[in-house]
Amino acid sequence: MHPPAPARTIVGQHATEEHYHAVRDQLGLNDSLPEQYRDWLAGVAHGDLGSSLFSGESVTAMPDSRIPVSLSLILTGTAVSGVAGVTLGILSARRGGPLVKAVDVLSLLGLAVPAFRLALVLIAVPAVEFGWFPVTGYVFPADDPVEWGRSLALPVLSLSLGAVAVISK
Repeated sequence: MHPPAPARTIVGQHATEEHYHAVRDQLGLNDSLPEQYRDWLAGVAHGDLGSSLFSGESVTAMPDSRIPVSLSLILTGTAVSGVAGVTLGILSARRGGPLVKAVDVLSLLGLAVPAFRLALVLIAVPAVEFGWFPVTGYVFPADDPVEWGRSLALPVLSLSLGAVAVISK
Protein backbone atom coordinates (compact mmCIF):
# COMPACT_ATOMS: atom_id res chain seq x y z
CA MET A 1 0.00 0.00 0.00
CA HIS A 2 1.35 3.42 -0.96
CA PRO A 3 1.34 6.36 1.43
CA PRO A 4 -1.30 8.96 0.61
CA ALA A 5 -0.32 11.83 -1.65
CA PRO A 6 0.42 15.09 0.21
CA ALA A 7 -2.33 16.97 -1.62
CA ARG A 8 -4.87 14.25 -0.79
CA THR A 9 -3.87 14.41 2.87
CA ILE A 10 -4.25 18.19 2.93
CA VAL A 11 -7.66 18.34 1.27
CA GLY A 12 -9.05 15.27 3.04
CA GLN A 13 -10.98 12.25 1.81
CA HIS A 14 -14.19 14.07 0.95
CA ALA A 15 -12.75 16.92 -1.12
CA THR A 16 -13.72 17.42 -4.74
CA GLU A 17 -11.32 16.45 -7.50
CA GLU A 18 -11.10 20.11 -8.54
CA HIS A 19 -9.95 21.12 -5.06
CA TYR A 20 -7.44 18.24 -5.00
CA HIS A 21 -5.97 19.24 -8.37
CA ALA A 22 -5.85 22.92 -7.34
CA VAL A 23 -3.81 22.02 -4.26
CA ARG A 24 -1.50 19.81 -6.35
CA ASP A 25 -0.96 22.72 -8.72
CA GLN A 26 -0.40 25.17 -5.84
CA LEU A 27 2.23 22.86 -4.32
CA GLY A 28 3.94 22.33 -7.67
CA LEU A 29 3.29 18.60 -7.57
CA ASN A 30 2.26 18.54 -11.24
CA ASP A 31 5.88 19.31 -12.22
CA SER A 32 8.37 16.52 -12.74
CA LEU A 33 10.60 15.50 -9.83
CA PRO A 34 13.71 17.14 -11.34
CA GLU A 35 11.75 20.39 -11.77
CA GLN A 36 10.44 20.22 -8.20
CA TYR A 37 13.96 19.61 -6.92
CA ARG A 38 15.39 22.46 -9.02
CA ASP A 39 12.73 24.85 -7.68
CA TRP A 40 13.41 23.71 -4.11
CA LEU A 41 17.18 24.20 -4.53
CA ALA A 42 16.60 27.67 -5.96
CA GLY A 43 14.51 28.54 -2.92
CA VAL A 44 17.15 27.17 -0.54
CA ALA A 45 19.83 29.19 -2.29
CA HIS A 46 17.75 32.31 -1.54
CA GLY A 47 17.07 31.31 2.09
CA ASP A 48 13.53 30.07 1.45
CA LEU A 49 13.00 26.56 2.80
CA GLY A 50 9.33 26.60 1.88
CA SER A 51 6.16 26.56 3.95
CA SER A 52 4.46 24.02 6.16
CA LEU A 53 1.96 21.99 4.17
CA PHE A 54 -0.58 22.20 6.98
CA SER A 55 -0.21 25.59 8.65
CA GLY A 56 1.22 27.54 5.72
CA GLU A 57 3.82 29.03 8.09
CA SER A 58 7.30 29.62 6.73
CA VAL A 59 9.66 26.79 7.69
CA THR A 60 12.45 29.28 8.45
CA ALA A 61 10.17 31.12 10.92
CA MET A 62 8.96 27.98 12.71
CA PRO A 63 12.00 27.49 15.00
CA ASP A 64 11.67 31.05 16.34
CA SER A 65 8.44 30.18 18.13
CA ARG A 66 9.85 26.93 19.47
CA ILE A 67 13.24 28.06 20.77
CA PRO A 68 11.96 29.42 24.11
CA VAL A 69 10.10 26.16 24.80
CA SER A 70 13.14 24.04 23.90
CA LEU A 71 15.48 26.20 26.00
CA SER A 72 13.15 25.95 29.00
CA LEU A 73 13.11 22.17 28.67
CA ILE A 74 16.87 21.88 28.13
CA LEU A 75 17.92 24.22 30.93
CA THR A 76 15.41 22.88 33.45
CA GLY A 77 16.25 19.28 32.59
CA THR A 78 19.98 19.94 32.90
CA ALA A 79 19.54 21.69 36.26
CA VAL A 80 17.31 18.92 37.64
CA SER A 81 19.67 16.21 36.39
CA GLY A 82 22.72 17.88 37.87
CA VAL A 83 21.23 18.75 41.25
CA ALA A 84 19.39 15.45 41.76
CA GLY A 85 22.25 13.31 40.44
CA VAL A 86 24.96 14.99 42.51
CA THR A 87 22.75 15.05 45.62
CA LEU A 88 21.89 11.35 45.35
CA GLY A 89 25.52 10.47 44.59
CA ILE A 90 26.84 12.36 47.61
CA LEU A 91 24.17 11.00 49.94
CA SER A 92 24.72 7.41 48.88
CA ALA A 93 28.50 7.76 49.20
CA ARG A 94 28.34 9.33 52.66
CA ARG A 95 25.50 7.38 54.25
CA GLY A 96 25.87 3.93 52.70
CA GLY A 97 23.47 1.15 53.65
CA PRO A 98 19.97 1.15 52.17
CA LEU A 99 20.48 4.47 50.40
CA VAL A 100 23.24 2.93 48.27
CA LYS A 101 20.86 0.15 47.24
CA ALA A 102 18.11 2.69 46.48
CA VAL A 103 20.47 4.71 44.27
CA ASP A 104 21.58 1.49 42.57
CA VAL A 105 17.96 0.57 41.83
CA LEU A 106 17.22 4.11 40.60
CA SER A 107 20.31 3.98 38.39
CA LEU A 108 19.32 0.62 36.98
CA LEU A 109 15.79 1.84 36.24
CA GLY A 110 17.04 5.15 34.85
CA LEU A 111 19.32 3.38 32.41
CA ALA A 112 16.96 0.52 31.54
CA VAL A 113 13.72 2.42 30.95
CA PRO A 114 13.73 4.44 27.72
CA ALA A 115 12.69 8.09 28.14
CA PHE A 116 9.83 7.72 25.64
CA ARG A 117 8.38 4.75 27.59
CA LEU A 118 8.60 6.63 30.87
CA ALA A 119 6.96 9.63 29.20
CA LEU A 120 4.02 7.47 28.10
CA VAL A 121 3.55 6.15 31.63
CA LEU A 122 3.79 9.65 33.06
CA ILE A 123 1.19 10.92 30.61
CA ALA A 124 -1.15 8.00 31.29
CA VAL A 125 -1.07 7.99 35.08
CA PRO A 126 -0.47 11.41 36.71
CA ALA A 127 -1.69 13.48 33.74
CA VAL A 128 -4.64 11.56 32.28
CA GLU A 129 -5.74 9.31 35.13
CA PHE A 130 -5.35 11.76 38.02
CA GLY A 131 -5.31 15.09 36.15
CA TRP A 132 -2.42 16.44 38.21
CA PHE A 133 -0.49 17.76 35.19
CA PRO A 134 -1.45 19.03 31.76
CA VAL A 135 -1.21 16.41 29.03
CA THR A 136 -0.08 18.87 26.35
CA GLY A 137 0.81 22.50 26.00
CA TYR A 138 3.31 24.99 27.29
CA VAL A 139 2.78 28.04 29.47
CA PHE A 140 5.38 30.81 29.42
CA PRO A 141 6.88 31.57 32.85
CA ALA A 142 5.92 35.25 32.60
CA ASP A 143 2.26 34.29 32.11
CA ASP A 144 1.95 31.91 35.07
CA PRO A 145 5.03 30.50 36.85
CA VAL A 146 3.08 27.70 38.57
CA GLU A 147 1.49 26.48 35.32
CA TRP A 148 4.88 26.80 33.61
CA GLY A 149 6.33 24.42 36.20
CA ARG A 150 3.40 22.04 35.80
CA SER A 151 3.77 22.06 32.00
CA LEU A 152 7.48 21.19 32.27
CA ALA A 153 7.33 18.70 35.15
CA LEU A 154 6.58 15.51 33.23
CA PRO A 155 8.83 16.15 30.20
CA VAL A 156 11.73 17.14 32.48
CA LEU A 157 11.21 14.09 34.68
CA SER A 158 11.13 11.70 31.73
CA LEU A 159 14.16 13.27 30.05
CA SER A 160 16.32 13.65 33.15
CA LEU A 161 15.88 10.26 34.83
CA GLY A 162 18.63 8.66 32.73
CA ALA A 163 21.02 11.53 33.39
CA VAL A 164 20.28 11.43 37.13
CA ALA A 165 21.10 7.72 37.08
CA VAL A 166 24.46 8.27 35.39
CA ILE A 167 25.45 11.28 37.50
CA SER A 168 24.47 9.67 40.81
CA LYS A 169 26.60 6.61 40.12
